[in-house]
Amino acid sequence: WNKLEVDMKDAVGTYNLSGLINFTGGDLDVNMQKATLRLGQFNGNSFTSFKDGANRTTRVDFNAKNILIDNFVEINNRVGSGAGRKASSTVLTLQASEKITSRENAEISLYDGATLNLVSSSNHSVDLYGKVWMGRLQYVGAYLAPSYSTINTSKVVGEMNFRHLAVGDRNAAQAGIIANKKTNIGVLDLWQSAGLNIIAPPEGGYESKTKDTPSQNNPKNDTQKTEIQPTQVIDGPFAGAKDTVVN
Repeated sequence: WNKLEVDMKDAVGTYNLSGLINFTGGDLDVNMQKATLRLGQFNGNSFTSFKDGANRTTRVDFNAKNILIDNFVEINNRVGSGAGRKASSTVLTLQASEKITSRENAEISLYDGATLNLVSSSNHSVDLYGKVWMGRLQYVGAYLAPSYSTINTSKVVGEMNFRHLAVGDRNAAQAGIIANKKTNIGVLDLWQSAGLNIIAPPEGGYESKTKDTPSQNNPKNDTQKTEIQPTQVIDGPFAGAKDTVVN
């Protein structure tokens, strides 16, 4: 179980990642903060995990200047069949210094145990024009068991726009969204036995942790990567927190 780090921090231009299907870990960390990442030009990408004795979590982190999603993205889907093929949990973090966008035909699917972190440090809005589907079935018969998934947008500085959000797939899906200061949902499809809980930011916004003391006046370094410390949340205060990992 190894971590793969891709250091492209000085790269510029546009780079495509297409057809990375059923990536099951270890962790993947891609740092290309001066470039544009295009996810799915010719085919989609899926990031998942295997449930074993360790119940490992797959963490995939993309850090770029701009991120464009133009094909499907799957988070924590099941690979194959059989009892030994169940997924554990997967955390996908998309971090951009400028813009995050998905095209209308680019569907983002969160299966049981999936967490999607969206991080944008600019005033540009995050626009997901494609369908975002929380609680999709991992396999035939999965509707008999509940599903838990989470989207964390608390670190999006500008507006957060979901054009089409769906929760549930003939199952008792429980979904949670940690909202930023302005989150918009255009169309909401909610399965009859599914639930969606949205955590609004506290007055004054979320606390910002920094290593600098107030007396220091360090110049901004755009090449520094924002640190994200994952925290395990079990049976949290909102319906998408069970057995998921949020930041």
